[in-house]
Amino acid sequence: MQNAGGETHISESDWRRGISLAAEFGGQTIPPRIISDVTRLRLLLFQFCNRSYSKDVLGFAFAVRVDGELKQYHFEGTDRVKRSKKQQYIQADIGIPLERWRGLSQNDFRRSLCVLVKGALEACVDRLKKDGVRVDEDQLRGDFAKVQARFIDELPPALQ
Repeated sequence: MQNAGGETHISESDWRRGISLAAEFGGQTIPPRIISDVTRLRLLLFQFCNRSYSKDVLGFAFAVRVDGELKQYHFEGTDRVKRSKKQQYIQADIGIPLERWRGLSQNDFRRSLCVLVKGALEACVDRLKKDGVRVDEDQLRGDFAKVQARFIDELPPALQ
């Protein structure tokens, strides 16, 4: 949703619908481009993946954990896939170790981040299928493909 100034704002009630992305950074020396890219991906997911893909699950909640100098999360990729039947969402953590982002170009980091988020999405879909939950996988993958194309191929307006 946009406020009067045209900025996109994600309210507390929006996080469970579609695909949401939160982030935790392990220090203050994380490059601004990494933080900017995670934020941009979050906004694109909110824009294009803002629907429910199952009658039993309202949304997918991902937490990106980026290692830094103060805190390391000690995992890479998807971890801790959990489903809340009561609140109708599924969640997963996505770990990005220091070695994974340090020294990567911005384009390589974007590609890597998309691969990691897509992996988390697939792990969640697999879990839901194992639980007998029907998911509109075609719509979900189509919406994520829109996000991925814009995130990787288009520079954010401030950088053009």
